Amino acid sequence: MDPDLRIGILSNCIGVALLFGVASAMHLTLLAAVALAINWVVFVVHAMPQNSEKFFDATGSITYLCLVGFALASSHTHGVRQIVDALLVTMWCVRLGSFLLARILRDGKDSRFDELKKTNVRFLGIWTIQSVWCFFVASPALVVITSSVGATALAPLDFVGWGMWLTGFVFEVVADKQKEWFRDDLGNKGL
Repeated sequence: MDPDLRIGILSNCIGVALLFGVASAMHLTLLAAVALAINWVVFVVHAMPQNSEKFFDATGSITYLCLVGFALASSHTHGVRQIVDALLVTMWCVRLGSFLLARILRDGKDSRFDELKKTNVRFLGIWTIQSVWCFFVASPALVVITSSVGATALAPLDFVGWGMWLTGFVFEVVADKQKEWFRDDLGNKGL
């Protein structure tokens, strides 16, 4: 069997098993299906026919937005913690997604994907893994948003957590700007 085909089959099977195994334990199977469906639809409609990763990062952001939106829509309660957590995930994914989309539109492609696009099954594996990644990263907020416990009174740890989020957000924005300046400096080409 072709090694790329074997890697593709393994990455898809392991990704789907992890996604639904964890989602089932958290009672968020529908949200896991949403994450996978978004990524697979974009793969089938754009990535595979065009052999392109151009909308990979934008698809990740759309996945986050849809996960938060579906979680809010399915929740029977909408407490302050649930709304704030949803807003923080939204702010983060819009900022990161717009930054990454602007970069790929400027650069035209991401050479890290060249090896991964040799077979469609292996390329699909990357999109499957992205759905797992989006679901796992968003899962703490998704649990809070969908749980009635998420609507209880705020506690000091909520503010500690939001402060940590803000610190991480600022670090990420600064790091992305520094990397952009580094890449734009012609003296750093090839480094």
